[in-house]
Amino acid sequence: MILPLIADSQKSAVNPVDPATRTQASIATTKGSTFHTSSQKSTWIIDSGDTNHMTFDPGQLISRKSSTPSIVSNANGTPSPVVGEGFQSLSTSLHLDFVLLNPSLDHNLLSVAQLTTTLGCTVTFWPNHYVFQNIITGKTIGCGTQRGKFYYMD
Repeated sequence: MILPLIADSQKSAVNPVDPATRTQASIATTKGSTFHTSSQKSTWIIDSGDTNHMTFDPGQLISRKSSTPSIVSNANGTPSPVVGEGFQSLSTSLHLDFVLLNPSLDHNLLSVAQLTTTLGCTVTFWPNHYVFQNIITGKTIGCGTQRGKFYYMD
């Protein structure tokens, strides 16, 4: 569900040569070329529809290992290859196990279902931001802001 929204937001939101329209995670597609900002590689979009965390960038993964080639279906039903998996540390309190490497993606996707299950946390969304909190201690383990149609990890 999130991938079609990403595609829609790319059509009108970004001009790659106009700094005023670029955001931290901006992407623009011009004549089939995709432009990634360097900070986009470390930017994660919160996705309530994915069952697994996924990254397009092998450099994001710690202890990366190859996996048996497999296919995941994107929200629009398009098959997409998974070529590896690994561990990712987003902060001192937020560590992601079993992050899939999917080079056909344009964004890093953080699965709400996988995060809440593996870390024992809750997520609360507000109109402009969200917070991940440990269920037992109530300690904040992650937060982020809404920009456009998406929530981004800060």
